[in-house]
Amino acid sequence: MYIFSAIIRPIPLPPRVKAFTKQDEDGTYNIYVNDLLSEEAAREALEHEYDHIVNDDLIKEIPGHILK
Repeated sequence: MYIFSAIIRPIPLPPRVKAFTKQDEDGTYNIYVNDLLSEEAAREALEHEYDHIVNDDLIKEIPGHILK
């Protein structure tokens, strides 16, 4: 089991960006979700971001386009 603290922040984003995650200095993850997404699409985007957190993708030195 992986336990982490995350704040979900719906914000305006370009249509092609569903969500992204940034980590604060205190270790809290901020998941920014496109506020134009349907509830289902937002849920899928959150699951995708959770996977990045659990897999430690945010600290790996791998270009973002390869992680998708």
